[in-house]
Amino acid sequence: METNEQGTLALNLKPGTYRLNATRVGYFDFVEQIEVKPSAEPQKFVIRLKQPASAHIRESVVPIRHTLRVSAGSYHRDVSYALADLKSLPHTSVTIHTPHSDTGDTYSGVRLADILRSLGVPLDKDLRGQALTLCLIATGSDGYRVALSLAEVDPTLHPGEVIVADSYGGETLGADAPFRLIVSEDKRPARSVKNLVSIELKSVK
Repeated sequence: METNEQGTLALNLKPGTYRLNATRVGYFDFVEQIEVKPSAEPQKFVIRLKQPASAHIRESVVPIRHTLRVSAGSYHRDVSYALADLKSLPHTSVTIHTPHSDTGDTYSGVRLADILRSLGVPLDKDLRGQALTLCLIATGSDGYRVALSLAEVDPTLHPGEVIVADSYGGETLGADAPFRLIVSEDKRPARSVKNLVSIELKSVK
């Protein structure tokens, strides 16, 4: 369904819970759960689409090794993010201990939960039942792969931070390897995926 020239769309929906998805070329997709209540008066839902800091989100413009592809399964189509796209999102910093150097290394990046939430993946109060069998496979450009349960990236269930880092010690990781997966609560950084290129949501059967 498409909006009119003023950007509005009228629907006749029965009371209940719906997942609202809105897309526009050049903008991040909008995904939100809405509640339609029994009422004689029309309900109004306002959608505000965010525009990436860069138009380089298309893989045809940015080489695949320089992007992060996120596959959210049936919840959303695959989305590829370039460095400038993640730079425009809210960041958090974490410090992890590196055993071989016995130092604390500080990374900054976007919470993986924030990325997944924007794609309609069930988190927070929606992460329950069958959704608790979902897991994530993170892959580096060298083929190194690690797994996390979806519950591990949910801040309402797990105390640690799981971020897609784009800077280390205040400096960008680099144009050739712009992303790194950081799992703060691991006792050793075995699931710290360098040169992160993809994250896939899968169901454990």
